[in-house]
Amino acid sequence: MAAASEVGNGLKRVSIYEPEIEIPPLAGLLLFSGISDPHPVPASLSGAPPLRGQNILDTRLLPPKVLLVHGGKDSVVPVEQSTLLKTLLVGIGVENVKLRAYRHLGHAESLACLFLGMGRANTRYTRQILDDVAAFIGQ
Repeated sequence: MAAASEVGNGLKRVSIYEPEIEIPPLAGLLLFSGISDPHPVPASLSGAPPLRGQNILDTRLLPPKVLLVHGGKDSVVPVEQSTLLKTLLVGIGVENVKLRAYRHLGHAESLACLFLGMGRANTRYTRQILDDVAAFIGQ
């Protein structure tokens, strides 16, 4: 269970009841076609609101590196969600954030490329995505 308190802007800070449980440090985070902001993405990121994450997120728990993989033809979660997340992560101090947007892939195709032999999974992007993931893990 978690207790929540207001932090402004309609957002709530969540506290975990069992602080004695240690969370191991994460080496990195891979996100595929993820939604990062349930609110509409502004037309121009330059006009984006202040970084909301820094008030509700303990940045010490974030991994030092993040790889965002997104399809450019994603009609479920627009690629702008990953662009916004990259901007937010860099803005709150995550130093190594990479965004790889693949122009001709849809929502599930960027992840399906990793599952060789699944229908259309073996696209021209399969090798590129595998190489990007391998490079990220090997950093």
